[in-house]
Amino acid sequence: MKCKNTWRSEFYWKDVILSPAMRDSLKKLLFKENTPINLPGRTLNALRARRLVDKNNKLTETGTIVGLKTVSLKKQCEIIGIQIETLKLKREYADPSVNALFYFMKQGNRGSYCEGVAIRKVLFCLYAHRLIKIPIKKGNNDFFDGLSTYPFAVGLDMLLNTDGVQDYDSLTEELLSAINECNRDIFLTNYRELFPKGLCWYGVDELFAVQLFDLLGIEELKNLARIIFSEPSAFYVGWPDLTLIRDGSVELLEVKTTDKLHESQLITIPAIIENCNINVKILKL
Repeated sequence: MKCKNTWRSEFYWKDVILSPAMRDSLKKLLFKENTPINLPGRTLNALRARRLVDKNNKLTETGTIVGLKTVSLKKQCEIIGIQIETLKLKREYADPSVNALFYFMKQGNRGSYCEGVAIRKVLFCLYAHRLIKIPIKKGNNDFFDGLSTYPFAVGLDMLLNTDGVQDYDSLTEELLSAINECNRDIFLTNYRELFPKGLCWYGVDELFAVQLFDLLGIEELKNLARIIFSEPSAFYVGWPDLTLIRDGSVELLEVKTTDKLHESQLITIPAIIENCNINVKILKL
């Protein structure tokens, strides 16, 4: 059994090599999506061969992502529809995301600094009670430390499935069903069975995990799960750096200094914005 892979999957981007002319043409198409543009035939054919432009000379989904890579962070955020928050900080830690996290913690907020780890850990504890039928292969106990999601592990052949699920779509429905039946008591039971008391992993302890569960709620957590389950090889990466509980709500912050959003972020962050009612921002330090 394998996870679904499409152009969104990380391995795809290693094969996308563009000339300066192709990059310039993608940028023009990105800003003039509804206006006809005459492109050199050779360049146009090259973009079509890479499936970046369709037969109507319009950007494909892949082409839009590659086109977004050619513009500034500000323009990326304008096109995606994501707010930029600017913050001046004294550098106390080498990692900018850690520097930002400790700043917010000093303001009385709670958070985790390792991209989507906090969310994946909470999601895992929503359906862990269903995994008793599925034995873990020897040597993969780190899975229970919250390092991955169940479907992602299946895609990497880390688990042996013995409960009758034969295809990935059925597996996804099983897990969504498990999340749907989960309540606070089940969540706490799963969490306490999987994670030792007092364990604080990348800033995620029991209190923080329970607060995420309470604030997001089952429906929002199902929306997040659907994103990851739809294509784990792609949506496992690209999550914002910080998961915060700030001013009584959950926020996802991608921390930037001089760089801009890369491929996986340009794929995953818009999916979160489109499918979830969660505050997502770029934090420009």
